[in-house]
Amino acid sequence: MQLAMSKKAKKMCSMMLIFMIVFGIVLGNTPFNMQIANAEESDIQEINILENDIEEIDTWDNNSAENDIQEGNIQEDATSEAEGHENSSQESADQEVDDQTGDDLEFDNQENNNQKINNLKTDSQEIELQAVGTKIDYDFKKLGLEYPTNPGTYQETQKGWSLVTQYYVKAVALSYGVKFEASSAGGYAILNFDVPSEGWYMVRLQGYRHKNGAIGGISIDNNKIGQYDFYRSDGEGIGNLVDIKAVYLTQGTHQLKLSVDQKGGYFYLFPALFQLEKIKTPPKLETVTVSSTKTELLAGQTAQLAVNGVMDDGSAANLEGDSVTINYTSSYENVATVDNNGIVKAIAPGSAIITASVTMDGVTKEDDIEIIVLDKALGSISVEAEKTALFKGETVQLVVSALLTDSSPVNMDEAEITYQSSNENIVSVSGTGLLTAISIGDTNITVSVKLGNVTLEKVLNVIVKDSALSSIIISSEKTELLLEEKVQLNLTGVLSDNTTLEITEKNADISFNSDNTEVATVS
Repeated sequence: MQLAMSKKAKKMCSMMLIFMIVFGIVLGNTPFNMQIANAEESDIQEINILENDIEEIDTWDNNSAENDIQEGNIQEDATSEAEGHENSSQESADQEVDDQTGDDLEFDNQENNNQKINNLKTDSQEIELQAVGTKIDYDFKKLGLEYPTNPGTYQETQKGWSLVTQYYVKAVALSYGVKFEASSAGGYAILNFDVPSEGWYMVRLQGYRHKNGAIGGISIDNNKIGQYDFYRSDGEGIGNLVDIKAVYLTQGTHQLKLSVDQKGGYFYLFPALFQLEKIKTPPKLETVTVSSTKTELLAGQTAQLAVNGVMDDGSAANLEGDSVTINYTSSYENVATVDNNGIVKAIAPGSAIITASVTMDGVTKEDDIEIIVLDKALGSISVEAEKTALFKGETVQLVVSALLTDSSPVNMDEAEITYQSSNENIVSVSGTGLLTAISIGDTNITVSVKLGNVTLEKVLNVIVKDSALSSIIISSEKTELLLEEKVQLNLTGVLSDNTTLEITEKNADISFNSDNTEVATVS
């Protein structure tokens, strides 16, 4: 009786174990798959609960196995006492072994499945971490170039980063990176860089900004994606790390091309750092705005438009590169026209709407601005000078002003002013209107003012005269000196017309004498 009950209990336990394991597999696979696909916290909690269940099953199954061993010992004793039942007992034992083996295989499969799922979960998390926000720095201080100031000393090198081409540029290693020297636009350098995995990347560049810097073009695999300004007029220093453009790159080696696009102070490029940041999806152009240096013009005047954009992630749009096109149109070309470079020209009084249409990576956005052409023009000009009768070597500055036809004053910064002397040998005039008396005589100075479509002129007669010098006045800061001390003498001439003139070596021949050189000398 005890043997028969033990077999029955074992069978029931085996069936329950198989049912719970299979049920655990069905339920267990679902939340693990959901974790891989959706990575939700609730799924992770469910995984932990199921793993705890599996541990409990494992403990219960081990206890069952121990009970089976004990019952097996009892069965052996019973078998020795009842050999007549050997065949039936053996068949029952074999069946139990088969059942137990199936249970063990099923449980082993479950453990293997759980381990694979855990591995997939871990791998997925690692891949996701690499995909979002991973930054790769390519350092221009690590190209293996020799430092010119310290021959025999070289930069470090960086795996997957090398300089391969220099076309009309010369690479010079510097403390912050590299200087690419060029004497004109058109030269370029090409560098190879390795990309570890396929996907979208934000391309960034940082450079040193210098008075000899140029506007540099940036291309990836021979596709221009933007520019970097290496020029700085007010000093020098490292510039900002600038977002250039989001690009899609395959795994493997690619090429970065830095070109000399436009002269700044000169034609040098000073790159310091090239960076890639892996992103989920590239930002798209969200909005564009157009502005103008002036919105009210006189007929014939021009204005320059500027277009700026914002991406859907809030960053500023880089509207340079081959993938960006900007088109301009005018609603009334008889009022104002606009060319492909965004230069507006006023034609006649009225109003026109100028539209800028920007297409970037297949996305098109527009904005417009109103240009008003005023119904007035340049009406009159005046030219004034402190005096028009000059002595040889004397200078005087001309002052020019103008009024519009409605008598409103003209902003002379918007006007084009030119000066001309009828005889440069008597009086010369600079581009800013500074007169210089050269020799005795008279000449005419013509001043031209152009504003829009209207040009007006004014003529000023200037005389250079020769007055007799009546006397001179010598002055000095002090007349009592210490030994070896020096002092500057100043001369003022009194002319025959009772005017005074500062006497210098520019307008007179001067010589000095001392009546006692042992006391003081003069040069």
